[in-house]
Parts: sequence; structure tokens; C-alpha cells
Amino acid sequence: MPFTMVHEDILPFFGVNCQCELEERSLPQPLPGLPTTTGWAPTNIIQTGQNWRVQFDWNTIGPLNYYMAGTWHLRVYLEKMGGGEFTLPSANKTVNFVSAPHHYSNEYIEIPGGTVPAGIYKLVTAITMKGPGGIPGPIAMFGEGPMVQFYDVGP
Repeated sequence: MPFTMVHEDILPFFGVNCQCELEERSLPQPLPGLPTTTGWAPTNIIQTGQNWRVQFDWNTIGPLNYYMAGTWHLRVYLEKMGGGEFTLPSANKTVNFVSAPHHYSNEYIEIPGGTVPAGIYKLVTAITMKGPGGIPGPIAMFGEGPMVQFYDVGP
């Protein structure tokens, strides 16, 4: 289920639309005689050993795009429910800002299986922009994703 990211509208003649979606890697071992399914599927219940990812889809609008440059910084956060702390390691990605109105971007942050312990988590995504010199730009957005259950499976 896609969820929308919100941002602050402080730049004239510039806008951004973004949504994210949580997906799991289909299990690599099919039953005998069945075809292998290796695609990605939307979910919010994931086995701890499965790879999963967050898909970011966004586009920028407005003529100010022609005058902007820098990088987008994408990040995924998980907040553990019910006590205890967990920090998701290396769940970020940097991509170049494309100076063109109506440019569509599609990026993924993939997390390998075995990274997240069993439990219930709240998913949050964030995107910030930095200018060419690495100075934070005036664009920031976040999205509140679904509650996600990671669970262990027996041998």
C-alpha cells in the first residue's frame, strides 16, 4: 500500500510529489514443480530472513527546477514498538537532483534479510535535498508508513 510523503512549500515556482511503498522479496525457494517467483510484492508482514525494500517515487514540478542542483538524500527509519531499541543500519541512499520540471525519479533502498529482529515496527521515510556544496537545501519531506511485523520462521 503506497503512502504519501509531506513537504513544506516554501519555494515559489517549485513543487514535489512523492509516495513510498514497502515491498518484500518473494521467497526464492518455490515448491517442487512450481515456477520460481523472484519479484517484489507489497506487504507489511515480513519474515526476518527475507530481503525487503522501500520504493521511493517522486517528481518535481515548476520552472525553478531549471535553476536548482545538488543531491537528494533518502532515508528509511524503523521505530520498534513495545519497548527495546533498534537502529536500522545503512538505510540511506544519495541520488543526483535532475534540473528539469516534471522529471520522475524511482529509487529503492533494499535491506537484506537478517537485518531486523522479530517484532512490530513503525516505518518512516525521509528525503532531504543538499545543494552542490553539500549545504542543506530548502526541501525536506517525510512519510509515515505502515506498521510492519517481522517474524521468525522455524528451520
